[in-house]
Amino acid sequence: MAEVVQYHLEQMVPELEDLERKGLFDKQDLRSLVKKRTKFEYALKRRRVAISDFLRYIEYEMNVNALRKERKKRLKIKGKTTVSDYSIDQRIISLFERALIRHSQDKSLWLQFIAFVKSLGHSDSNGYSRLLSKIHARAITSHPYDPQMWIVAADNQFRDNGNGGAARRLMQRALRVNPKSKELWAEYFRLELLLVEKIKSRRRVLGIDGHSENNDEEDDSGFINLPELDEEKKADASLSDEIEEHIEAKALSSEAQNRQELTDEQRAAMAAKVNPYLQGAIARIVYDQAIAAIPSDLEFRKELAAIAGQFPEMEQQRDYVLQTISRDFASDPTAIAYLCTAHLSGISLESPDLVDALRTAVAKFQAAIADVADVPKMWVLYTRFLNHWHEVCADVSDLSGLASYFSVLLKRVYSAVCEDKDKRLNSEIALLLLNNIDDGSKLGWLEDTTARFPTSHELWVHRMDVLTKKSDDVEQNKKSIERIFETQALVACADSQDLWIVWLDWIEQRNKDGAASDMDVQKKYLSAFVQTAKLTSESSGLKENLQIRFVDWAQRTKGLEAMRTAYNTVTRQAFPTLGFYKRCMELESDAKHLVMLHEFACRVNESDMEPWLAYLEFLVKQRRLEDAASVFWRASKALASDEDRTIFDSKYQALLY
Repeated sequence: MAEVVQYHLEQMVPELEDLERKGLFDKQDLRSLVKKRTKFEYALKRRRVAISDFLRYIEYEMNVNALRKERKKRLKIKGKTTVSDYSIDQRIISLFERALIRHSQDKSLWLQFIAFVKSLGHSDSNGYSRLLSKIHARAITSHPYDPQMWIVAADNQFRDNGNGGAARRLMQRALRVNPKSKELWAEYFRLELLLVEKIKSRRRVLGIDGHSENNDEEDDSGFINLPELDEEKKADASLSDEIEEHIEAKALSSEAQNRQELTDEQRAAMAAKVNPYLQGAIARIVYDQAIAAIPSDLEFRKELAAIAGQFPEMEQQRDYVLQTISRDFASDPTAIAYLCTAHLSGISLESPDLVDALRTAVAKFQAAIADVADVPKMWVLYTRFLNHWHEVCADVSDLSGLASYFSVLLKRVYSAVCEDKDKRLNSEIALLLLNNIDDGSKLGWLEDTTARFPTSHELWVHRMDVLTKKSDDVEQNKKSIERIFETQALVACADSQDLWIVWLDWIEQRNKDGAASDMDVQKKYLSAFVQTAKLTSESSGLKENLQIRFVDWAQRTKGLEAMRTAYNTVTRQAFPTLGFYKRCMELESDAKHLVMLHEFACRVNESDMEPWLAYLEFLVKQRRLEDAASVFWRASKALASDEDRTIFDSKYQALLY
């Protein structure tokens, strides 16, 4: 091991001599640099080396290089390139390569390597462009089922190398391996639209009116030479045949034109600027294949419509997407609502077309309500639309007239819903209409809707909030509110954190006003712990927040000793979480009690290294190294896998040194 480390250090001698000769680093700086690199090199020769060990070394080298550049700029050193100008970059590349030998399955490591090499520039003279292409090929080979690897590689070909054809081929190969990837289909659709936009821009600059859309010179210097993958052999090779055939036909058409073999009809088409390629014919084929592969995903269609909407000259592509949504989701209320508002995309609040566009959307919604079978859902979407635009217009002084218009429409919805509650009313509409009901009728509306929809915690929160704010000093009324909370609201919606907050805020306020004792508040908290203990693990955040709130209340009102009594009570009578113990540690100041809290925290989940590391960090800061060694041994036994133990050991060593 020592010989290998010594070899790596000896390779640094020319660089160090050059740094000293230029006056960028003095002897003390170089000694510190060698010492630090020696430590890193020995860390990389351990039997188990975590990714974090490589990344710390790489980060250090990046910082050294940044310091070198800053000093060179400050000292105004110029002249020809010497070894110290590129050696650190090469060392970082070497470190990434060494890291990937051990951790080739780590996706983030590949992406960091790609980002670093990309930051070095794309000049052919420095060779980094070709290196980047090789890295992309290796990354895809290691992770053929990861869409991001293909997308990053295609982006490199299109944006950095200017090679749209190579980018297209990469995306087609990616989709053969991942035919159900929404991310890949969306990016391929975007790529085809970008290719058309690029050609149109060039034609405008050059003043070209002919059919020369695909004769751009492409830079093959950074072409990604990716061999055929095993995954491609297993995939459906016919997936993108239609696209390839269309491209081939287009190429033949271009060749025919170059030979002056176009028919009169073709020349007329060119003159009329209805070139199929420039109208997005290939992008449309990509879209058709995308929805054939993923047929029933409305959100995916909406994403593709949004992409098409980013290209103003390709409005027909977006219209086609909307037509297919209307065709394939004719009875889906969500799709119908989207189509009702699709024309609003791109219209700003200052646009003179806004009023007409909003009125058109309202008319479409009202027509849809009459036609759609799922009437309650359509009413929800219509009310949501009205409520949204009412709020938007109310915040803009110039749109006060529109705000009044939407307020009137919301009142009409309220009247229509009240006429036929069984078919139109649901909990969401009840909430959306709440802001348009006068204060005198609000409590009655909430009492009615919580009776109809008892599991809607939002309605209960609003109802109890209104009740607690309206309650006077009559004790009977306060008892009534308490009874509604405990026997109705918190029973129906025991997992609602917002409802518990309203309840406990009210109890604590009564304690502050002297209407409830400290023991009463504690009993309410303990009752809350018992009631929420029955909930599923998905409600662990609620349980943790209630426990933390109890300790905070005790510390805020009675001081440190009351807080310790509170967290001891929680430890005995509830099931504390790691977050609870972290909060207690933030409030605690005594080392003895902190040790106890760390011990409790480690027992919550002994295979979780986070509390163990926090415990070790505390002991190291206290200089209790023997205790730290004992805790480290216990933690190593508790951790589940060798990989976790390797990472844990690396992080512990970092704490010590």
